[in-house]
Amino acid sequence: MEAWWQGLSTLTQVFFLGAVFFSIIFAGQLISMLFGVGHFHGHLDHVGGGHHVDLASGGGHHAHTAHDHGTHGSDKSGFTFVSIRSLIAFGTLFSWAGTLYLMGGTNPTWAIGFSVVWGLVGMFVVSYLMYRLLGLEEIGNVDIATALFEEGTVYIGVPSDGVGQVRVRVSGMISYVKARSKTGEPVTRGTKVRVVGICGKNIVEIEPIENRKGD
Repeated sequence: MEAWWQGLSTLTQVFFLGAVFFSIIFAGQLISMLFGVGHFHGHLDHVGGGHHVDLASGGGHHAHTAHDHGTHGSDKSGFTFVSIRSLIAFGTLFSWAGTLYLMGGTNPTWAIGFSVVWGLVGMFVVSYLMYRLLGLEEIGNVDIATALFEEGTVYIGVPSDGVGQVRVRVSGMISYVKARSKTGEPVTRGTKVRVVGICGKNIVEIEPIENRKGD
């Protein structure tokens, strides 16, 4: 192994180390998506005025209309070429392509050029796939009300007077939903919470589980 490594040129060694580094990150991203840790499933980001359903108090079910000012509109974005995932894809393909081309005896200049092309192809493919997947999720039949009483984890910290994001089951699928704090107190990332209400079109109200004694 040492003899093989020493036999590689310095440029090939750099490409190979880069390939290993980016492959580890890529594998981590893939595993996180498969297990619902990464920001992948069910981006319920459409926020606007709507009905407020509060089931946190007592045992009864009551609902009243509440317009959520300041959060009108949709967060649906168009095709994005540059993102964390697409950059990781670029690094992975760029590094592996460079390694293989150089080990195959390709001129370094051409090897780097070909590697850039492969990297850009990887960026485009990943960006397009994410764009299509998010589009399918946004038009899917997702009922935010199914998240009521579900337990989840804060993914993006919820400020005292703003909106964060929580990972919770919606319509049987692990989703990332915008969330507000029911108590008005900030909720930090990683906190275990329970959905206690629906606010707006796709915003849930949450409370830390440890604060809901006697449930």
